[in-house]
Amino acid sequence: RRATDEGYVADRKQAEGFGFWVAILLYPAFAIPLWQGWVSYHTAYAAMGTLTAAAYLLKFAWLDLRGRL
Repeated sequence: RRATDEGYVADRKQAEGFGFWVAILLYPAFAIPLWQGWVSYHTAYAAMGTLTAAAYLLKFAWLDLRGRL
Protein backbone atom coordinates (compact mmCIF):
# COMPACT_ATOMS: atom_id res chain seq x y z
CA ARG A 1 0.00 0.00 0.00
CA ARG A 2 1.17 3.46 -0.83
CA ALA A 3 1.40 6.21 1.73
CA THR A 4 -1.36 8.75 1.24
CA ASP A 5 -0.93 11.17 4.10
CA GLU A 6 -0.68 14.89 3.35
CA GLY A 7 3.00 15.18 4.21
CA TYR A 8 3.98 12.35 1.90
CA VAL A 9 1.97 13.78 -0.98
CA ALA A 10 3.45 17.26 -0.50
CA ASP A 11 6.99 15.91 -0.28
CA ARG A 12 6.46 13.74 -3.35
CA LYS A 13 5.13 16.64 -5.41
CA GLN A 14 8.03 18.88 -4.43
CA ALA A 15 10.57 16.13 -5.20
CA GLU A 16 8.92 15.46 -8.57
CA GLY A 17 9.13 19.13 -9.48
CA PHE A 18 12.76 19.27 -8.46
CA GLY A 19 13.55 16.15 -10.50
CA PHE A 20 11.77 17.62 -13.52
CA TRP A 21 13.78 20.84 -13.45
CA VAL A 22 17.04 18.98 -12.92
CA ALA A 23 16.20 16.88 -16.00
CA ILE A 24 15.46 20.02 -18.03
CA LEU A 25 18.69 21.70 -16.92
CA LEU A 26 20.78 18.66 -17.78
CA TYR A 27 20.16 19.15 -21.50
CA PRO A 28 22.11 22.42 -21.76
CA ALA A 29 24.66 21.13 -19.23
CA PHE A 30 25.48 18.19 -21.50
CA ALA A 31 25.16 20.09 -24.79
CA ILE A 32 28.68 21.51 -24.81
CA PRO A 33 30.47 18.28 -23.81
CA LEU A 34 28.50 16.42 -26.49
CA TRP A 35 29.18 19.08 -29.09
CA GLN A 36 32.90 19.10 -28.30
CA GLY A 37 33.05 15.31 -28.36
CA TRP A 38 34.21 15.07 -24.75
CA VAL A 39 31.54 12.46 -23.95
CA SER A 40 29.69 9.98 -26.12
CA TYR A 41 25.92 10.00 -26.55
CA HIS A 42 25.66 6.73 -24.65
CA THR A 43 27.54 8.14 -21.68
CA ALA A 44 25.52 11.37 -21.66
CA TYR A 45 22.23 9.47 -21.91
CA ALA A 46 23.17 7.21 -19.01
CA ALA A 47 24.44 10.08 -16.88
CA MET A 48 21.36 12.21 -17.50
CA GLY A 49 19.02 9.35 -16.61
CA THR A 50 20.96 8.52 -13.48
CA LEU A 51 21.20 12.14 -12.34
CA THR A 52 17.49 12.75 -12.91
CA ALA A 53 16.51 9.77 -10.78
CA ALA A 54 19.11 10.63 -8.15
CA ALA A 55 17.85 14.20 -7.91
CA TYR A 56 14.30 13.01 -7.28
CA LEU A 57 15.32 10.37 -4.72
CA LEU A 58 17.75 12.61 -2.84
CA LYS A 59 15.27 15.48 -2.69
CA PHE A 60 12.53 13.15 -1.46
CA ALA A 61 14.86 11.64 1.17
CA TRP A 62 15.92 15.12 2.31
CA LEU A 63 12.32 16.30 2.61
CA ASP A 64 11.33 13.15 4.48
CA LEU A 65 14.28 13.49 6.85
CA ARG A 66 13.52 17.16 7.41
CA GLY A 67 9.92 16.28 8.27
CA ARG A 68 10.98 13.66 10.79
CA LEU A 69 13.40 15.87 12.73
